[in-house]
Amino acid sequence: MQTSKRISQIVLALFALLTLSVSALAADPGLVYPPSSEVSDQKAGSILFYNIYTSSASGSNA
Repeated sequence: MQTSKRISQIVLALFALLTLSVSALAADPGLVYPPSSEVSDQKAGSILFYNIYTSSASGSNA
């Protein structure tokens, strides 16, 4: 009885390991954008520029 319980635990652990590894491999990043494509936040090496907005409740710098 003890042996069958141990075997079932090993099989369950292997099944969990297989299931988790398959879901981890499903996170494929996809294809690389070609260098001639337009600037995009998805393209490696593209720099995004954001405006800086500041506000103050006590002072108005209008």
